Amino acid sequence: CALDRKTSQQNILVNRNCKLLIHGLGENITHDHLETYFSQFGEVDKAYVSFCPNTGRNKGFGFVTFKSEEAANLVLNMKFHIIEGVHVLAKKNILKS
Repeated sequence: CALDRKTSQQNILVNRNCKLLIHGLGENITHDHLETYFSQFGEVDKAYVSFCPNTGRNKGFGFVTFKSEEAANLVLNMKFHIIEGVHVLAKKNILKS
């Protein structure tokens, strides 16, 4: 069991290193826009835009999780990205997943 716990903790750390927080999303940006744009850097595991449950509008941020840490690092090497004509900022996700 100790080996399983250690492997599980390593997987969580790798997942955290592969998950990016994307700031400054335009109001029309969707999950598909994120996935399409960021897939040029590597295989995207999940792309998610945060929406307000009351209004249905996007909150201006989202998350992208890559299958590899290398892909996430490629994104981070570029300070700004343009998605649907909007400059967005990618940062390491420091929140617990």
